[in-house]
Amino acid sequence: MTVQPKQGHLYFVAQSPVMSISWSSFTNAPLRCLYTTFTDTITSHLHILQYVVQSDTIAKTLSPAVHDLPFTPTAAHFSPKPISNNDIFVTSGDGLRVFSLSSSNDINLTATMTDQKYQLPSCGFDWCNQNPDLLCTWYLDNTCCVWNVETRRLAWSIPSKKQIFDMKYCPNSPDVYGIASEQGLLQLNDTRTERPVMLLYQSQDAPDLMKLSWSSSDPTRIATFSSYGDRVVVMDTRKPFEPMTQLKIAQNQVSCIDWSTSSANELCIGTTDKKVMVWVIKPSSQNENSLLEFSSDGEVNDVCWSKSNPEWIGAAMSCSVHYLHV
Repeated sequence: MTVQPKQGHLYFVAQSPVMSISWSSFTNAPLRCLYTTFTDTITSHLHILQYVVQSDTIAKTLSPAVHDLPFTPTAAHFSPKPISNNDIFVTSGDGLRVFSLSSSNDINLTATMTDQKYQLPSCGFDWCNQNPDLLCTWYLDNTCCVWNVETRRLAWSIPSKKQIFDMKYCPNSPDVYGIASEQGLLQLNDTRTERPVMLLYQSQDAPDLMKLSWSSSDPTRIATFSSYGDRVVVMDTRKPFEPMTQLKIAQNQVSCIDWSTSSANELCIGTTDKKVMVWVIKPSSQNENSLLEFSSDGEVNDVCWSKSNPEWIGAAMSCSVHYLHV
């Protein structure tokens, strides 16, 4: 189903700070997204937004009381590919919770994946694009664990010696994943071995690497940024320790990044200085330039490029969700 809003910018105002956003890949629900909020109470909420054709707006589809959580989730993502007749998404935090979203927009908690060996909170996770039954999470003790969503069982666990801040699956492999960690280390791991496959990069002065994004259009490209937040480093997995390019973000503090789902040359960057930018990555002999720049009323907590509608970017900005047309 193809739906194209008349406006190039849609937004929804929430009652609390919006922490994350994830696009649905469900073909029957174009421009559906999931967002999470942070509150100062002991409960947190999940919210579903959907495009309303009649009013050319985005609106919340359900009361948040239907899907409260005891803690703010550390991550919430839709499955990269439909794996049933319902839309599936998972949240991490005090546990891995699997939710099903029906065609009538009813949200049901279908499973909570836990293991007696891992009682610590999970800090985040990523779906495996090659096998949507698998996802990988990491815990406070810096152990990465691969779970099978279909069987609800722990498949593998791989310890790490460094504190992990982010991890992403390789887009074209069910086994390889990247880790952004303390002391500025970016490394590639393989679930088939406990030893790191490759140390890809270490930032100067060794500030911690906070996030990484792996291009689905060209899996040789990985982007990352450090706690300094003054630049985004783009690496080529075939050339360790040789940055392909560095995007210097003047007078901004990078807070989040996400590759285009249809182009290996476009990277979305969100900043604490209230900006969302799309950069065009060019050969090292040329200067990169900004394709789009959008200013908001608050810092940008998350950006997410839609896979089913690649001309749209979702952004979590302060207490609002924005749909931006590129």
